[in-house]
Amino acid sequence: MRKLAAKLAVVFLVLLVVAAISVGYSTLRGYTSWFIVVPDASITLDGEPTSGRVHKTRSGASLYVTVDVPGKRHTYELEMSKDGKAHVSGCGRWVAPRFPVILTGDLNPPCFFEEPMPTDESVSLTSNAATFITKDGRKLEAHW
Repeated sequence: MRKLAAKLAVVFLVLLVVAAISVGYSTLRGYTSWFIVVPDASITLDGEPTSGRVHKTRSGASLYVTVDVPGKRHTYELEMSKDGKAHVSGCGRWVAPRFPVILTGDLNPPCFFEEPMPTDESVSLTSNAATFITKDGRKLEAHW
C-alpha cells in the first residue's frame, strides 16, 4: 500500500510540475493573462456607490469591472489599445468569478462574444481609475 501511495505522489508531483511549467511558459509568451483582484476598489453607478469588484492585469492595460446590482451582476472588460485609446465591451452572460486571481487565455477569452456598447468616446482608463457608459446608459466609475 505504501508503494502505491508513493507512486501516486510521484505522478501527482510530475503533473503539478508540468502544469506549472506550461502556465509559466504561456504567461511569458503572452498567451495567458493574470487578472488580480484590486482589494480597495470603489465603484459608483451614476454617482451612487455600488458593490462590485475590479480585476486588473499587472500592467493595468486590461481589467474586468464587475457590478453587483440588486438582482443581477454584470462584467465589463476594458482594454487599452496600442494607440492609447481605451475600449470597453460587455461580457454578456459571463460574470467574473469572485476568485482573487483569474487566468484567461488568448484563444478563448471570457468576453469573446462582446455585447454592443455605447460609444468608446466616453471611456477613460488611467493607472488608478476607469470611467465609461454601461450598456444601459449609466455612468460607471471605478477607482483604486
